[in-house]
Amino acid sequence: MKLTKVTSILSLTAGLVLFTACKKDETTPTVTPVTYTPEQNKANLQTTGQTAIKAMDDAKTLPSLDKTANFIKIMDAKNPFGDTKANGIMPIKVMYALDAYHLNGNQTQLFNTLRELKTLDSNSVEFQFNKIAGIYDWNSQDSTWKKSPSTDLVLNFPGTKSSTTNDCSYSVTYKGHEGASVLSGNGNTPEKVVAKLTVKDEVLIQFNFDGAYDAVTGVPTSLEANLNVKPYNFNTKLTASSTDVAYSFAFTHNSDNILAVGASLKGEFTKAHLESLKDSSAINGVEDLKKIATKVNFYFQVLNVKLDANADVATLSDDIKNLGGGDKLNMTQAAAELNKNISIKVFYTDKNVNIAHAEFYQYLNTNNNNADDMNVRLVFDDASKIDVETYFKTGFDGLQKDFESFQDAMKAKFN
Repeated sequence: MKLTKVTSILSLTAGLVLFTACKKDETTPTVTPVTYTPEQNKANLQTTGQTAIKAMDDAKTLPSLDKTANFIKIMDAKNPFGDTKANGIMPIKVMYALDAYHLNGNQTQLFNTLRELKTLDSNSVEFQFNKIAGIYDWNSQDSTWKKSPSTDLVLNFPGTKSSTTNDCSYSVTYKGHEGASVLSGNGNTPEKVVAKLTVKDEVLIQFNFDGAYDAVTGVPTSLEANLNVKPYNFNTKLTASSTDVAYSFAFTHNSDNILAVGASLKGEFTKAHLESLKDSSAINGVEDLKKIATKVNFYFQVLNVKLDANADVATLSDDIKNLGGGDKLNMTQAAAELNKNISIKVFYTDKNVNIAHAEFYQYLNTNNNNADDMNVRLVFDDASKIDVETYFKTGFDGLQKDFESFQDAMKAKFN
């Protein structure tokens, strides 16, 4: 059994749920008071996907983003920081990503910007911040910035293209970590960064970065970026220790999740162990996967539908090794081992109702001379079984139409 085969099946399962599968995050239900048929679930999933698309569309039309758009136009017209790229500075890069989201619904750029978990454009972040710190006032008459001394970074500008009054302010405060640091050069790693877009004394957009570091090594143990654009919130967080690593991202409206994704690993994450894995012979098939992680969790949630996957990698690796290695397993054995050690469930978080769980199975591939092969299917609570690819191939026309209409509207408006 090739490792790539297992990996591709798991990726297919998560990927096909992407646009069909967040009220508040809850644990996997243990009871199912109601049972939906596969077709009823399909209708529910389509409605969920359409609602999520509408929420994302509504978010990009917020009035506060109009102020962001004018801020970006001014920054592009005249860079206040000279040779330092304005869109390379994390708190301002976030504003550029918000502007792109406002213009064309580009969620990917915004999500990726927050995932970077950086605050400035250089390893010497404190040095760079001190270099650009100051109060900058936009002069609409000659389109220039006037700088005054300050330990913070404040940019005052008009909120609309026709206005000449600086009624908006984007302020950034920086606090460096004073302990051990893994970065060389001037300045420490950031401990806290706060950026606020204020209009007439009201904070409309706020970006926070918080970092925690090991006292001896300076290695980050927690990095978190949070962007609040009332009433929406974007949050990404990474935590790490010698035994646990976890990542999460959430896009919420007030207290309700629109989109959430996360993963966690258990294993040995010491410097010495990670360096030992650089050797190309360190990982030799599925039986060596436990060297990377012993347990894995992955979840993906849209509105009230959640996919939750757990893998006991250590037991899976040991079992396959005891059976002679992954390349010696037939697909029936491989499917049995995967079903024993991997759990993938899809359920409604607010109804305490399961939708289905994933099941690996052996089959004869008629497209490949009846070769022994493996696939994954959904097993619904009414005991019916349907291949993942087959299930999502039809019945989602409304969701696909709404998604394509959203894309076409953006292209027509901004191309």
